[in-house]
Amino acid sequence: MKTNRDDLIVVALRLFLTKGYDKTSMMDLARAAQVSKGAFHHYFPRKEALLQACLDHFFTDFLPDPDRPAATLSDMVQATADSYAQALIRLCDHQIPLPAFQAFLWDQLRHDTQPILARNLAVQQALSQKILAEKPQITATQAARSAQQFLALVEGTGTLLCLQQTPDARQINTAFQTAAEDFLARL
Repeated sequence: MKTNRDDLIVVALRLFLTKGYDKTSMMDLARAAQVSKGAFHHYFPRKEALLQACLDHFFTDFLPDPDRPAATLSDMVQATADSYAQALIRLCDHQIPLPAFQAFLWDQLRHDTQPILARNLAVQQALSQKILAEKPQITATQAARSAQQFLALVEGTGTLLCLQQTPDARQINTAFQTAAEDFLARL
């Protein structure tokens, strides 16, 4: 079976979700992907690198980029909501069970929250600055609180969608779009 890096990541995530990361060996992964153990080691020298690749491929890569300039507050809010929607849609496209992924992600965050926390804090700061720039009547404290509330709203929307088991792309996009619109309307 010809397998590329992305295929191995999908196979690995499915196995991690069913068997657990700690109980999954590189041999288990090779068998599930129908490749040699060396094929996995070619792309991922250690199992930890494979775990990080899974988290990046299905989650971290979709976190909003705080360095990407947004023309308006509305654009930034929408881009943030869209990034989370796309992460869930990718999981659904690969038939990854959303509740299992959510549990897996939270389990992994027990070990290392720093990369995701740092990215979320940077997004929160950028969003807060955009709020201040466009809403001069809002104080810096209110802007920071509003940015934090928006990220909590987006995360909560994602969690609720994961509990639905099998939402489709339209439902996912609609839920995040509504969250973004509601936030902007209340700001």
